[in-house]
Amino acid sequence: MKVLAIAFSEELKSLLSSALKGDAIHWIATKDQFFSEVDNYNDGMFSAVVCELSEGPEFALEVGQVMRSLCPQTPSFACALDKKEFAAKTIRKNGYSDVFLFPIDKGSFLEAIASAMTPEALAKRSYKRIMSPDLQAKSKLSFTTYVHLPLNNKYLVFANKDEEFTDKKAEKLTKFQVGSLYVDQKDSNRFYEYVAEQMKSADNSLSETERGEKLKSSIRSMFNELFDQNSEESFDHGKELMESCRGLVSTYIVGPGQKTDFHTRLLRTIGGVGMDYSHSADVSTLAALFGIALGSKKVEELAIAGFFHDVALASFPVEYGYEINPQWDEAIKKTFLDHPQQSLNIVKTKKMILPPEAEKMIFQHHEKFDGKGFPKGQAGDRILLEAQILSLADQFHYLTVARPGQARMSPLEALEVIGKNGSLGPALLNQARSLFNKK
Repeated sequence: MKVLAIAFSEELKSLLSSALKGDAIHWIATKDQFFSEVDNYNDGMFSAVVCELSEGPEFALEVGQVMRSLCPQTPSFACALDKKEFAAKTIRKNGYSDVFLFPIDKGSFLEAIASAMTPEALAKRSYKRIMSPDLQAKSKLSFTTYVHLPLNNKYLVFANKDEEFTDKKAEKLTKFQVGSLYVDQKDSNRFYEYVAEQMKSADNSLSETERGEKLKSSIRSMFNELFDQNSEESFDHGKELMESCRGLVSTYIVGPGQKTDFHTRLLRTIGGVGMDYSHSADVSTLAALFGIALGSKKVEELAIAGFFHDVALASFPVEYGYEINPQWDEAIKKTFLDHPQQSLNIVKTKKMILPPEAEKMIFQHHEKFDGKGFPKGQAGDRILLEAQILSLADQFHYLTVARPGQARMSPLEALEVIGKNGSLGPALLNQARSLFNKK
């Protein structure tokens, strides 16, 4: 079956064309075309419906209502390429299964499309990231696992389906500091069935993969509230959001269930493939981990700051990267230089009251100890210690994440890069290095 794609921008057309085979898309180019065909639509005709919001909310909402009436079992997705179009609750109420804000939701959107389609309809194989600690030595896998090589963007077989996951393979993951593997998207259910069986004898109620997915999903829901143009803006609602944030920190980051040693949790956190909501989730976790290991008394505040430090970059073009480039035009450069303050402004607009220390961490997370950072060019002890720890976590995640065309850095290599750029004070840098020298 095909995707019914009501797409008007070249960006969304290109994205769908890269994900699906040409004959797996039924394009709708105009409003008139949609209304001339719609009486023929029914459940089972399409695998999914995709509608872009750029032609105005009235048309998009009408599409959602019509498709819910004619094809109630067919998943439908709305896509917003501008935050001004993003009204998540209203859009969902009008029939859509989900709504995606680009570019931050690009990965989530592609996952949703891949899940709705048969493997034969995909332009290329779709992979799902899993956490390697979920694979138990001496167990038999009902799915093939792959390791990702970002330098050439290849996925190589690591352990074959129906083979035993041996001690040797588990030791190899530890030796080469590989915290995550991949399975074919079509094998997702087999992976979850395997995990459920392994968890029967474990104390935890969630696997590491599920824990990470729930954290990412929860952050996405929270960001939806922040970006939603029609969401409530009251102190009571802001208080509810702040309590939800603290709940996430307690449950997934610094709660009693997080007892694993520093190096093991570090390995489980790094090595992702995207800079979307997982960036916020992972930087929050890394900030808390480094905070605990370095003796900070503001660990919860570090985790909260990690959630929101880059929220203003949700609409920042991914292709520009996350480091200032001399070739950027002035508008792009200003957007990037302003993002610490703009991130705080977004949170404040929704009447969320952050802890004062977390607010300062967000504002200063791009300042450098040598005074060459931004937005104020502050130096030395004028930069909060925890702001430097957040900077360490942010840079650490960026350097160790998989980026096409570049080899992934090891934790020690990333720390050496950070140590040379003037962002951390000598004392903190020596403490951070000691964490890895113990390993």
